[in-house]
Amino acid sequence: MDQANKNNDWKKLSLAEREKALLEDLNTFADWKERYSYIIDMGTDLAPLADEFKRDEFKVKGCVSQVWLVAKKENETLIFSADSDSLFVKGLAGLLVKLFSGKSPTEIAEHPTNILMESGLIQNLSPNRTNGAASMFAKFKELAKIFT
Repeated sequence: MDQANKNNDWKKLSLAEREKALLEDLNTFADWKERYSYIIDMGTDLAPLADEFKRDEFKVKGCVSQVWLVAKKENETLIFSADSDSLFVKGLAGLLVKLFSGKSPTEIAEHPTNILMESGLIQNLSPNRTNGAASMFAKFKELAKIFT
């Protein structure tokens, strides 16, 4: 299957289906080192964020690393863009961008679970990274509520 078809199939999945698929991907790795590598790769898949968005108003508060998150509404769905000065944190942002982009603000705001908790990632991070990851997840939810 070519990349365009994979992307269209991904867009059609519900948030619960997307989360399940991402969790299954993470669980294919035998150890956390491999999972971290997979997450870092997700960050490299993000398109570069324009410098105009690397300002305080787009910054995720509560992260030790610099993280910027931008949302725009397109055809009743939100499209997210993100960047970070940390490869791993950018990967976490990439994971959340992949999960939430293309879904409605209401779907995102009401989605009941946190993939970072469900995957065990939060439990395997340093306290600073845990706080930052929680702040990032909360920012996605906050932006969704703003657009509802």
